[in-house]
Amino acid sequence: MICPQLSPQKMQTIYDSSVDLIITSPLNLVEARQMIRLIASYAMLLNRLNQIYEISSSSIAPYTRPQALHREQTEYISQVLRFLGIAAEAGVEDIMKICNIMCDQNIEFSQINFERDLHITEHDKRIIFQRIRRSLKVGISNLANMCLDYPENDILLDYANNLFEYRNIHNEMRKLNGESAMPVQISLQHFFNGLLQESYRVKN
Repeated sequence: MICPQLSPQKMQTIYDSSVDLIITSPLNLVEARQMIRLIASYAMLLNRLNQIYEISSSSIAPYTRPQALHREQTEYISQVLRFLGIAAEAGVEDIMKICNIMCDQNIEFSQINFERDLHITEHDKRIIFQRIRRSLKVGISNLANMCLDYPENDILLDYANNLFEYRNIHNEMRKLNGESAMPVQISLQHFFNGLLQESYRVKN
């Protein structure tokens, strides 16, 4: 508000009526320039704060799900890997990295963007997949042995079907018994999607 010189009482009344600033006339150019700079700086600050708010509100950062649920799911997956006897295998770290992404983004194996989320090339991905497959072969052998020892155990049968497809465990069991059997075929997509489904148990 621009106005002539006012008494303190009048100025207080104007400020109480929601006026932010009173500039007395005639205008002092030095004071006017300084005031314009302050107002412009204030407006720019508000605009930047608004941009920061919009960016943070629409964030697509890789870890956006509730952290408690994410932690419970990955801990459950770790328990499954220990149950399979592969917690110390070289490929388990890679398995957990992939599971972290799937649990957090709630996506299936085929939807993972490996270049963006794990920062790896196609060549690196092939090496990682080979390392994981070697670990899973150990897991299949361990699970097949457990199925031979406890053929009526429902948990073992669930893992056999959900993680590896039961026919693969059955073929491994035949091989362990010295019988002829088809070679085991490991589907990483079936295994990881099965692990994700198993991790949903923590929500039930």
